Amino acid sequence: MYPKIENCRFDAEYYLTTHIPMIKEALGTALKGIEFETGISGRESSSSPSYVAIGHMYFDSVEEYRNAMGYHVEKMKRDIHKFTNVMPIIQIGEVRLSSVPEINLSK
Repeated sequence: MYPKIENCRFDAEYYLTTHIPMIKEALGTALKGIEFETGISGRESSSSPSYVAIGHMYFDSVEEYRNAMGYHVEKMKRDIHKFTNVMPIIQIGEVRLSSVPEINLSK
């Protein structure tokens, strides 16, 4: 999660075309899925979003995540400054419910 701070910079195109492919290659089959969203607004349409961007990575377990990330985490950290000036907040969670409709991303 990349907080929306004053004067933040986030290059979503770089994230999509360079950073995510690097993540996929590094984590291989341990990575079960990945999602990326950019903030549009807060609750009110005229308010700023709390996060400029949020990335979700899915693994079978916390152990799978830690094993996969352990070897590659420094490479991923070194890439961050290429697309943002915001340090991400990392949260490890457990999906307790998922009901996502089919989304057409070809705009």
